[in-house]
Amino acid sequence: MVYKEKADLVILGRIYTFAKGVNVAEAIAVRGNKIIYVGSRSGVERYINSKTAVIDVEGKGITPGLIDTHAHMAVWGLYRTRYIDLSYPSVDSIKKLVEAVREAAKKKKEGEWILGRGWNQAFYPEGRMPSRWDLDEATTKHPVLLWHTSGHMVVVNSLALEIAGINRNTRSPPGGIIEKDSRGEPTGILAEKPAIEIVERKIPRPAQTEWVEAIRYAMREWVSEGITAVKDPTSHEYTREIIEAYKAIRRGGEQLLRVVALYWAQSLEELWKGEGYISSSEDPWLRVPGIKIILDGAISTRTAWISGKYRGLPETSGLPTLDLGVFREMIAEALSKGYMISVHAIGDIAIEEVIKAYEEALKRGERKSILTVIHFMLPKQDHVERLRAVGGYAEIQGGFIYFLAEAYRKNLYMETYNKILPVRSMLDTGLTVCSGSDAPVIPYPPRYGIYSLVSRLDMLGIELNRGEAISIAQAFATYTSEASKCLGMEDIIGSIEVGKLADIVVWDRDPLSMRDPKELLEIKPLYTIVDGKIIYRGANR
Repeated sequence: MVYKEKADLVILGRIYTFAKGVNVAEAIAVRGNKIIYVGSRSGVERYINSKTAVIDVEGKGITPGLIDTHAHMAVWGLYRTRYIDLSYPSVDSIKKLVEAVREAAKKKKEGEWILGRGWNQAFYPEGRMPSRWDLDEATTKHPVLLWHTSGHMVVVNSLALEIAGINRNTRSPPGGIIEKDSRGEPTGILAEKPAIEIVERKIPRPAQTEWVEAIRYAMREWVSEGITAVKDPTSHEYTREIIEAYKAIRRGGEQLLRVVALYWAQSLEELWKGEGYISSSEDPWLRVPGIKIILDGAISTRTAWISGKYRGLPETSGLPTLDLGVFREMIAEALSKGYMISVHAIGDIAIEEVIKAYEEALKRGERKSILTVIHFMLPKQDHVERLRAVGGYAEIQGGFIYFLAEAYRKNLYMETYNKILPVRSMLDTGLTVCSGSDAPVIPYPPRYGIYSLVSRLDMLGIELNRGEAISIAQAFATYTSEASKCLGMEDIIGSIEVGKLADIVVWDRDPLSMRDPKELLEIKPLYTIVDGKIIYRGANR
C-alpha cells in the first residue's frame, strides 16, 4: 500500500510531547504547518520521500516550542536599540552607573534625553539607592531617566525633575511615590507608574517605525532561545503604539513567533478606549484578546502590597497602584465583555484583592473568560485554592529567583522571604501554572526560569525554600502545555500532537534527562521551528 500523505519535514530524536503528561516518542512528521504523525522511527518511514527534509539528532531532546506567558517583548527590543544597559554585573556600583551615564552624555547633543535600564542597588557596595545628585555628577546638560531592573522605579537627574516640574512642594500622586530626603527635597527616585509618568510624559515618544524595528529585532533574538510564542502585556504609556506595530508586522507577514498582546489599562476610561483594539480573533499569529492591569508594585522596590513590613522601611507595607473600587469595576466590566484579564499582583494583600474581584464578578453572572494573576509571588494557600476554584491561572517568573533574590533578602524578613513562589504547592493543589520572564525586568531566555524552578538557587548560589522545587519535566510544562492555556491557544500549540501547529525546538542535548540542574543554564536550540518552518539554526547544528 502506498501512503499518499508525505511529510515536508521529519524529526528524529528523543521527543517529549507534553500531550497529557510527558509522553516520549521517536519521530515527528510535519506537512505544511501541522504535525501529521507522532510515534516510532519505523512508523514515520511511510511519510518520507525524496523531497522530505529529515533532521536526525539521535539522543538529543525535542520539545514543543517554548511559550513566554509574560514578557514585554516590544519594550525589550526598544531598550536594546535605544537605552543604555545598566544591568548587573557590568554595572555593579553607583560609581559605575555614573560612569555609564557620563559616557552616554558624550554621544548626545546638549538637551537630549539619556535613557537607561536595568540598575539594581541590591548589588551595590554603596549600600543605597542612586540619587539625582549622583547623576548630576555625570551631566547637568542632559535630562536623565534610568529604569530600575524591576520596571517599578526610576532615578532621574535634577534637570529631568525641573523639566517635569517636580520640586519640594510636589506631592506624591495616588499609587505613586516621589521620594524626598530629610530636608523635603526630591531625591530623584520615583516609584510606580503614577509618579514615573510625570517625567516620562516629557520624553519624546518613539516613532512607530522604531517600535516596528524593535519588535523585529526582538523576534530574531528570542527564537534563538527556543521561544515560539509570547504574551506581551505591552506598556501602559505606549500600549496603542505597540499593538499597532504588531499589526503592521502581521500585515507584512514578518512575524517569526506568535504573539498575544494585551491592552494595558489602569482606569475605566482607558479600558473603554481599548475596545477598538481588543477582539475575539482566533488568528494563530496575533491576538489582542484582553487587558493587563497593575495592582501593586515590586518586592525589590518595597512597593509590593504585603501584609507584613519591609526590612529597613517599617512604616510601609507597599501600596495599591489604583483605587480598589475602580479596580473592581474594571474587572466586572472586562468580564462582561468576555476579555482575557491579567492582573499584576505580587504581595499577598494585592493577590487577595484580585481573587476577591474575580469571585465577586463571577458571582454576578459575568461571562467567564481567561483570568490570570501575573507574578503571584506571595500567595497564601487559600489564594492558591481560590484561584484554582475560579478557573484562574498563575503566570509566574521563576527567573526572578535567579536574578532578584538578593534584593528580596535585603527587603523582606525571612519568614516572608521563604514564602516566595510556592510552585510545588501550587501544582500539588492542581493550579495551572504558566511561566514567563517579564523581560526586560530580567533576561528573557527561558533556561533561567527552568533552572530556578528546579534548583531554587539564585545567581550567587543561595537557596530559596528548596521544598518548593519542581522537576525538570514540570518546569518545561509551565513553558509548553500549561503556558498555552494562559494564551488561550492550548487547542493549537503547547504540545506535540497530530493536528497541532508545528512549533518545535530541537535541543543541543536532552534537557529532561539532566542530573545536574546547572546544565540547564547552558541549553541552546539546534533548531527552532515555528509553523513548520525552521526559523533558527544554532551554531552547532
